Amino acid sequence: MNPIILGSLSITCYLLSFFSIILQLLKKEWFLNFSKYKVFALIAFGFLLHNLILSQALLTEQGLNLNLLNALSLLSSTAILVFLITYLQHPIENLGIFILPFTSVAIFLAVTFPGQHIVSTSWQLTTHILASMLAYSL
Repeated sequence: MNPIILGSLSITCYLLSFFSIILQLLKKEWFLNFSKYKVFALIAFGFLLHNLILSQALLTEQGLNLNLLNALSLLSSTAILVFLITYLQHPIENLGIFILPFTSVAIFLAVTFPGQHIVSTSWQLTTHILASMLAYSL
């Protein structure tokens, strides 16, 4: 599927979630009925679209396409995953104010300026690099 369309949908989900969290924190009376679960669903849908874009951008036939913007998008995706895991159990809405716009910018840059920096073709080195990137982002 077209990465621009997927990126736009993912950015829209993240930014709608961002504004929803802002309105919840400001305690706007007309917005207090908006459930925390709806925000979670928006972030989760954006996360799924984000990872679909990442899988198309990172995994190529030549090897792992790990340019700077794809790496930034991978790091922000991992941050969103950690945010999603803890969002329903702990009051961490304030963290979403910073993570969601940052991830939106990372997706926008990765989709707008696709680069190519092929790292390797062996699965062992690819696994090692991805595990290191994910560990770094945590």
